[in-house]
Amino acid sequence: MNKISYIAAFALALCLFASCKKESLLTYDVSDNIYFNYKASGLIADSLEASFAIRPASATDSVLKLPLAITGTASDHDRTYKVIVIDSNTTAVAGKHYVLPASFTIRAGRVLDSLPVKLLRSADLQTKAVYLKLALQPGGDFTTDMKTLYSSIAGTVNALAFKVKISDMFIVWSSSFNTYFGVFSIKKIKLINQVTGMPFDYYTKGWLSDLQFSVRAANWAISVSHYLADQKAAGHTVYENDGITEMKMGTAYQ
Repeated sequence: MNKISYIAAFALALCLFASCKKESLLTYDVSDNIYFNYKASGLIADSLEASFAIRPASATDSVLKLPLAITGTASDHDRTYKVIVIDSNTTAVAGKHYVLPASFTIRAGRVLDSLPVKLLRSADLQTKAVYLKLALQPGGDFTTDMKTLYSSIAGTVNALAFKVKISDMFIVWSSSFNTYFGVFSIKKIKLINQVTGMPFDYYTKGWLSDLQFSVRAANWAISVSHYLADQKAAGHTVYENDGITEMKMGTAYQ
């Protein structure tokens, strides 16, 4: 390679270096967004059911932490955001059924945080469910341009609004449990918990992510069926609340 070629190659290298260096100085400047990031068994959702029925009788309140996420990077200081209650979709009463925090903050060093909502165990929740719908609004240190998320089951999910159903009543199990435990009743679910230790919240959400669901549910059904048979043989047949219908597990486990 002659001298002129060396000079040309060197000049080209300098040009490329300068170009790369200039490129590295480019910045990405967009507003930081905040959105709800709740997942039920790994699936994005914009609502949930919260029941005091699965809590000890002594529990008078419960703190529900709704997951939040932000776009952009973490900050070295706390940042604030804005939340409102959507009155048209809310039947829960502030101070009676729920209490929101005095301020809404994403803590320093976090891109994931939560909105703590204090739920109150009001007596009327034993006979009716109430609803609380919250919405994130632009304000404080965040905007709300991240409006939707995608769920493989539900499709498009609202990322800026979240609905909570609050009650003190047991949630009826899904049809998947009928196979094992038969028709739902409060007396039956309490007996299953007493005999087998099945958590009250297992049948509402835990089983969705349990790969051993069928085996576990079958074992519980068999255990309770044996218990019912033993009680009947001893002259203490267990009936449903009507005092007439004999309590039974699913057909395959009787």
